Amino acid sequence: MRYTAPLTLALALEKRGVSYTLYERAAAFTEIGAGIGFSPNAERALHVVDPRVYAVYKKVASSTDYEDYFQWVDGYESNEVVARLLIGVDAFQGGRRSDFLEAWSTLIPAEKARFSKDVEAIQEEEDGKLTLQFRDGSLETVDIGIRARPRRRS
Repeated sequence: MRYTAPLTLALALEKRGVSYTLYERAAAFTEIGAGIGFSPNAERALHVVDPRVYAVYKKVASSTDYEDYFQWVDGYESNEVVARLLIGVDAFQGGRRSDFLEAWSTLIPAEKARFSKDVEAIQEEEDGKLTLQFRDGSLETVDIGIRARPRRRS
């Protein structure tokens, strides 16, 4: 799972009692060591998703004890900082994406996540439902489908 958005959506649906199945191309909720940062607005959004999601985030996130700034650099001539905007202490917190995925995945019932499910085709049926065809040859019919990112074609 390269992005946290599908898991975050599943957590929001779980909190609200909405039936769902998360089909994940990867074999597990894992990620190769990329880092991720969360702004104060993102933190507030996590709390709206589910206070448990926010609590797990706070346990996993590393904070800073210095002031953070947005900086604009003159990339054409001098490469000097031309403007800075203070965003505060601990304004951006983050860590390794894999740590967040692993911690948040414990909040999802195991039966609601299906792994190694790479969508190959989607067919809309006459009744409006969608039939998902997976690379492994299996089919699933769903009421609604949200594809986090299209598969790259080579």
